[in-house]
Parts: sequence; structure tokens; C-alpha cells
Amino acid sequence: MELSLMGMQNPWWYNREAITNDEKVKRVLASGERLIIELEDKNMIMIGPRQLGKTTALKYDIYKKIIKEGIDPKRILYYSFDTARDYGVISEVISSFIKATAGRKYLYLDEVSFVDEWQRAIKFLLDSNEMKDVRVYVTGSASINLRKELFPGRDIILKEFMPSFFASFVQSFASKDLKKFVKANMTGSIEDVIERSEKAVPYFDELDRLFHVFMQTGGFPLAVFDYFAAGSISETTFDTHWNAFLSDISKAERSVETSVAVIQELVKSYSSKINMSKTARNAGIPSHVTAREYMELLRELFVIGYIFPISDRGLPLFRKERKAYFTDPFFFTLFSKKLNMQINLGESKVVEGITYSHLAHIMKNIGYKSNGREIDFANNEIAVEVKWQESVTKSDIPRSNAKNNIVLSKSDRGEGIIPVSVFLALLDI
Repeated sequence: MELSLMGMQNPWWYNREAITNDEKVKRVLASGERLIIELEDKNMIMIGPRQLGKTTALKYDIYKKIIKEGIDPKRILYYSFDTARDYGVISEVISSFIKATAGRKYLYLDEVSFVDEWQRAIKFLLDSNEMKDVRVYVTGSASINLRKELFPGRDIILKEFMPSFFASFVQSFASKDLKKFVKANMTGSIEDVIERSEKAVPYFDELDRLFHVFMQTGGFPLAVFDYFAAGSISETTFDTHWNAFLSDISKAERSVETSVAVIQELVKSYSSKINMSKTARNAGIPSHVTAREYMELLRELFVIGYIFPISDRGLPLFRKERKAYFTDPFFFTLFSKKLNMQINLGESKVVEGITYSHLAHIMKNIGYKSNGREIDFANNEIAVEVKWQESVTKSDIPRSNAKNNIVLSKSDRGEGIIPVSVFLALLDI
């Protein structure tokens, strides 16, 4: 491969200031450099949904290295494999660059997850003698073939790159006093969150306001920046995310029509138990097996996650009906709009989905309880009922054998009752 072809994606080779004209870098700088995840100085595979900021993180790291650290731009390679399908292209790009470049090198290999057998090229690089002079960052938008076990014993880490959680959102957009409070009180311990929640009373109004924004934008940068710039999410942003979703379905060589039909069923029955046969029938799919396969595809693309009922011993019952939630509330906003679905579920279902996305990242074996009075989320450590309504009482608190039983309210507070905005703001994920 001629280096001139790669030069089109690396204009800083010819003019170091070119990186400052990159649209993604300009957006970050215009935002005050907020909502950016700093890359560690380690070989890394980053996986997560499209349009979340993985490419922006790569470009911003390139900007820092060139402009702030003064690294020779010719030792930095960015290459997007968005349209490539043959792993040989990756090998060719890496080989051409390494042979032509002396000294410490930085490789930013973007969107490799749909390149057939891409891992072979990365394994060869990791096992080569040149690796001691190379730092490599790899991104992908699907978890298919992007798991750590593909590289046993090799010097590379796997980082899940997910939408910002509410605590991070608060840290970016809250007042100085609230940022200080949240930073000082965030904890990964559920018991500590419960204990510290009373301290948040003076900040509730601001947390509630921010949470209502988060319910629409989630943690996706384009949606967030749109909202804080104009008070709403632009049509361009909706189109960008929708097209990225359709593109990933096509790259996975699956039916866009079937995927959209499954999404429609998920939105209509959001947070309810899913009967695969009924889902297939309503979506016009021949088999419940096919419906399950498309559900799994959506999970692999980080669009949804799901939970199963759990036994009294806290073990998931995989043969029972699952519940599915979007991994970020913006997906609900996006699909409802693009599919012209006037769904009047109320905010409570969206809040339940937000709660799921947070708990699933901090707790093992999270599920729901269905024997007796249903409990939204539970394991041996905690039982959580989400009640996004004007009045909550102690009778709404779950009754279970978990160590902590709480109800997440809209605004009420008391023993075992915590406003959901407070609970999620203090949850360190």
C-alpha cells in the first residue's frame, strides 16, 4: 500500500496544524474539552456503540500528542477500516507504516470489528519485534470477535467504551458546588450511596433538572452538545445515529427490516417480559429462534442489554422470559422518533431503563424478581423498585432477602426511599 493513500487520513504528516482542523477535534475544543475519555498509555482495544466518541477520543489523543506534547506527526498513524472487509488490509497498513517510520510509533486503528479475521493482523503486531516501539489503540462498534480472550498473554487491555453515566454527566454540566459535592461523595458501594444520599438534599433541584435532560440525551456526546447549545437534539444528530445503526446492521450482514421490526417490538413493550414467540409473530418473523438471534445481534452492537428472573439463591433463570432495556436512554429517544412511534409509556419506563444500565455495570447477576410481588432489579446484595411517581411510601419498598431494599423515587425521600437522580449521581461506575 502506498503511503500516499494513508496520507489522506493523516493530513498532519504534511502540516502538523492540520489536526486542529479536524471536525471532531474542533467540536471537543469548542465544548471546553468536556466529555472526553483520556486514553491510557497502554495498548488498548476499545469497544462500544457507534457515534459515542471513540473516534473523537482517538483524534483528540492525536491532537494532544502533536500540539501539546510536540511528538513528530509522522510517527502517528490513524486509519479507519469502516469499509474494509479483509484483514490483509490491516496488515498492509501496519506493515507499510512501520517500515517507513523510525522511532516510537502510535497506531490508531479505527472500526475494525467488521473486518473479517482482523485479530490475526493485531496478533501478528503484538508478537512482532517492532512492538516494543509501538503503542496501538484499536476500536470497534460490536463485541463480536472483540473479546480479551482472543489475545491471551499479550500486552493489550480491553476497555468498554459506553455512554457517560449520570455521575459523569453531572461532573460535566453541573454547577461548581454540585460537581464538588458529587466528586467527594461518589462511591461504588451501594450501602455508602444509601448512607450519603441524605447529604444531597440541598442539591436535589439541580440534580432533578439535569436528570430530566439526561433522560433525553443520555450520554451520547452529539445529543448532549446539541441540547446544551440549542435546548433540543438536532435532526442532523438523529440522522447521524440512525444511519450508523443501519450501517452496523448491514455490515453484520443481517436484515435491516427484521432488525427494525424487533426494535419496534422492544419499544412497544419496553421493560416488560419478552415472549420470543409473540415477538416473532408481531414482528412478522418466521421463528422465535430468529427473533432471539436478532435480539442477540442488538446486544452485540451494545444497543440493548437484558436480564432474567433470579432464584431465591440469586441465580439467573435463563429459561424464563427476559426483560430488555436500551443501554442508554438516547436509544429510546432515537428509535421512538425515527420509527414514528407515538408511544405513551410515560417517563417511568425510561427511568427504569436508565437504572438498569447503571446497576448492570456495577453489580453481578442483576436480574428481576417475579415470584410474589415483582421487583424491578435484584440480586443478593440489593433489591430495587423504581417508582417514578409523585408519591412513594414505605409500602413500596421491596421485601426480599437482599441486604439492601430500596425504592428509587421521583422526589420523595426517607428511610429506604431515595430520589433516583440522587442515587445515580452518587454511583461511581
